[in-house]
Amino acid sequence: SVKNVTSKGSVQSHNNDTNDFTFCEACTLGKMTKSPFAKNEKYRSVVPGELIHMDLCGPMRTESIGRKRYFLLLKDDCSSYLFIYFLREKSEVYRILIDFINLIKSEHKQISRVRHDQGTEFGSRTAHDNRVSQLFAQHGIVQEWTTAYNPQQNGFIERHNRCIISRARCMAISA
Repeated sequence: SVKNVTSKGSVQSHNNDTNDFTFCEACTLGKMTKSPFAKNEKYRSVVPGELIHMDLCGPMRTESIGRKRYFLLLKDDCSSYLFIYFLREKSEVYRILIDFINLIKSEHKQISRVRHDQGTEFGSRTAHDNRVSQLFAQHGIVQEWTTAYNPQQNGFIERHNRCIISRARCMAISA
């Protein structure tokens, strides 16, 4: 860095005091492309099933061997246990969620809340006739929506989307 170059005498500094390097906050802020989201670590679930993060990813350009083009990720906030389901179409989300809710109930757990983006596959705040919204209401599950087009708010699950896609890409390249 600048400090190393000036201390070795390679470059003459207008100010020969090499320890006079200060942090320029304006330079740092000026180079930022987007303000970071504040990490909200005030509350983490302490009971498995209390909060489930969800996201549907796809359609993928290349189908899997089973002709699947989407995957649904469900992650428990407390245990960080990750469930992944592969789908041919978005319309399969409803059936998968019924199976998932029954799986959690069979383990004597109750899902309290789900957090997801405002994708149409999970229903919307205004559509009361949506099957997924009705399913959640029927089981007493509260939906939490993140702001549209802000994956940072649901980063807990978005990071896993990115990891799964990059791993699948690597496997496809090496095959």
